[in-house]
Amino acid sequence: MTDLGKRKLKEALRHAFLIFVAAIVILPFFWMLISSFKDNNEVFDNTIIFPEVWKFSNYPEALHAAPFGVFFKNSILVTAISVLCQLMTCSLAAFAFAKIHFRFRDVIFQLFLACMMIPSQATVISNYITISRLGLVNTYLGIVLVSLTSVFGIFLMRQNFKSIPDDYMEAASLDGCGKLRTFLCIFLPMGKSAMATTGIFSMVDVWNDYMWPLIVSNSTRYKTVQTGITYMISEDVGSQWGYIMAIAAIIVMPVIVIFILLQKYFVQGIANTGIK
Repeated sequence: MTDLGKRKLKEALRHAFLIFVAAIVILPFFWMLISSFKDNNEVFDNTIIFPEVWKFSNYPEALHAAPFGVFFKNSILVTAISVLCQLMTCSLAAFAFAKIHFRFRDVIFQLFLACMMIPSQATVISNYITISRLGLVNTYLGIVLVSLTSVFGIFLMRQNFKSIPDDYMEAASLDGCGKLRTFLCIFLPMGKSAMATTGIFSMVDVWNDYMWPLIVSNSTRYKTVQTGITYMISEDVGSQWGYIMAIAAIIVMPVIVIFILLQKYFVQGIANTGIK
């Protein structure tokens, strides 16, 4: 076999492998989407791939089965506040760790990275006790307080800022710019790809969070869409799986849309931070 033939074979095998992996990833979403148009009796029937009768009414009926208007409003508000706060705090901390020299900088950053090794479930009890003593249970502030910053976001943006030459800092200093103005006018615009990547990770994490909103809010007024799905799970009358799949399909759509819109910046951000 010629070198050209070997290259084509390798390329075909690579594409076949990627298609296989993509199919595995897409299959659960495909099943969820198809199930959202099925009757409850058909959802777990393995002999039926497509519904015998497409129930498009599952979507409006699911939205009216619980106050999902309130739940979506809460999720959008909590996610927006968390993402904005994380972008602000992570970018400032990342700039300090990357470009400002101060005592014990590297030690403090290593401690930050060590925090990534602690699973979020291990801090749930202590966080809840703190929120409870502050009187923030069943409040928006109580929900967002634990997600105002992200160690991973700081690491991601620090790697991006470190790739920017120090000459920009020196040139800005010669022009009379302080560190904050240098950050706002030079580094922040140059780090927009890392900002987009951090924003996507933050949005997915907060939007899909189930445990913390469930623990810190027991009032319908403050529940998010993830915890609101439990309204359709009943031991007495049975779970409305067609409705649940319809709501799940609606919930996942904003994440997909945001990723598609920011995909270019996401890829750039991952490439610039050196994470492969």
